[in-house]
Amino acid sequence: METRTFGETTDTDTDARTDRPGGLSRRTALGLLGLGTVGAIASSPGRAAPDERCFTINGGKIAGRILPPPTPESLPSTEGILRGAGPLNGSTALAIEELVPSAGLSTVPSDTVSYRGVFEIATNWGTLTLQDVGIFDSDLASDGEFTSRGRVTDGTGRWEGATGILFFWGDTDENGAFTAEANGTVCVPKS
Repeated sequence: METRTFGETTDTDTDARTDRPGGLSRRTALGLLGLGTVGAIASSPGRAAPDERCFTINGGKIAGRILPPPTPESLPSTEGILRGAGPLNGSTALAIEELVPSAGLSTVPSDTVSYRGVFEIATNWGTLTLQDVGIFDSDLASDGEFTSRGRVTDGTGRWEGATGILFFWGDTDENGAFTAEANGTVCVPKS
């Protein structure tokens, strides 16, 4: 059996196990796809446990703007309004804590960045706090696109003890205004 390190190719890589020269084996690609599917299923909240109540958001809309950094050493932030999300309707704020050019990868253009920050949704019932991780691609004429995943980390009021994940994606314009869609599930302990 031939042993190769990841990414190493041979001159005649026509083995039936690969799709293209130097590519992942079909078995590896299917395994990664399977792991991703299992991970998505395992990380999704699914049905509520008997001692909790869950709220599912499908198609919530955020309208907001990117705020410039207040000082040269600080990072940008956002503010917005979330609607169409039932009990999660409210004002939003993202405080970016870490920003990496090229999405942390050597072959990605530098105007594609990955970021991590604290995302808060202030509702009538308290504030929900999420750890948001995303990618922003500004490699467009004068605007950008982004996608992110927010894992619930904290909450106040009715959101105390909440768990769940929300997914966001959207577009920005040349003036820093953005629109985003929000989907996911947040569960809270029954009181």
